[in-house]
Amino acid sequence: MDTTTLDKLINLININDLFDFLKKYAKKHPDFQKELETYMKKECIEPGNSKVFDCRQDVMDAVDEALCEGRYGEWFSLGEFESRLDEVFETAENLMEMGNPEAALATGVQALETLGTAFDEYQPDDSYGYASMIYNKATDLIFAAAKHPAIDRETVEEYVEEIEEDEDIDALFEYGFDSKDNLIMRLSLLTKTAEERIPLLDKIIKSGKHDHDLHTFVEQKIKDLRELGRDNEAEKTIRKHITLPEIRKIAVDAAEAKKDYAEAVNLVEEGIAVARSERHYKNELDWMKRLQMLYKAMGNTEKEIEATTDLFVKEYFSKEYYQQLKSLVSPSKWKTFLLNLIDNVEDADRHTDAIANIYIAEKEWDRLYHLVVQGNHTRINDLDKYAVHLRGKHSAEMLK
Repeated sequence: MDTTTLDKLINLININDLFDFLKKYAKKHPDFQKELETYMKKECIEPGNSKVFDCRQDVMDAVDEALCEGRYGEWFSLGEFESRLDEVFETAENLMEMGNPEAALATGVQALETLGTAFDEYQPDDSYGYASMIYNKATDLIFAAAKHPAIDRETVEEYVEEIEEDEDIDALFEYGFDSKDNLIMRLSLLTKTAEERIPLLDKIIKSGKHDHDLHTFVEQKIKDLRELGRDNEAEKTIRKHITLPEIRKIAVDAAEAKKDYAEAVNLVEEGIAVARSERHYKNELDWMKRLQMLYKAMGNTEKEIEATTDLFVKEYFSKEYYQQLKSLVSPSKWKTFLLNLIDNVEDADRHTDAIANIYIAEKEWDRLYHLVVQGNHTRINDLDKYAVHLRGKHSAEMLK
């Protein structure tokens, strides 16, 4: 068969069928598979490949698919743009996974530039938050690529410079997407050595402009100081920023690793107090769980029971902590302990379902009856739900 006939047949065949044939043929012919892999790596991964250009072009082409004709003329659909970019991002991620992080970095940067141009030219409606999704996906891709071991710092610096100089991206930050300075600062940190990063981190930390993610910069500084063997400075940095939960956790981990349980407990109890004063429920709960784990590690069952009891009440009599308490308290004392605990919690009967399930597990039928029938928050649904458990001893009262 001459090449002319082959060219014609290739034009006629479904491209996916051709791919299937290539994969099946390669599996049966190792030499062909090796040659095919060499060719594809050259095209997709090795220096000088075209994928950086291809990915950038795919992002720009997505604009055409997002342009729609409406009653009042042309308009830009962020939803269509986001949908098309998802495919481009997936390709970029696959290329990065195979060893071409620059293609992913270029894709992310081009997405920001193109999105900025769209905002500047079309002022698209972003009622559904598509622009934010695109921005977040693009920056996630940029940072993942910039951290990839196969990319050199000079390449990252080139793209940082591109972001810094590109005026199209400025339109995004005018609409409230993070800040250009913050984006550039974060990327710049990735191109520095530990020694070079520390002064830059100090500048960021002192600026007070990054309160939301301040802990990430402090954590990086601690890591860099330790890498350079400046452990005393790392400790001072931890103490200085101990009010940040993430930094307190570093201190607790270090104390526990040294088996300095007194210090670890003290730090955690301070964390609980700070979270409580700030009315930060999640942080308070996290520190309470950590305290419980510390007492468990110490083998202090009495204190572990206290910590678990606090969690049991804090989590509204959850099944998880009920079971943990039952395993910790001696069987001879369990029933008295549990019932006294419930009786002494203010407004415990507001958590009818949780406590009712405990009474059922403990076969406390009189208490169950009092809770769902004679309590202050009786509901018809509760009567129906628990009737099966009460119809024996309390069937007559239930009929009333």
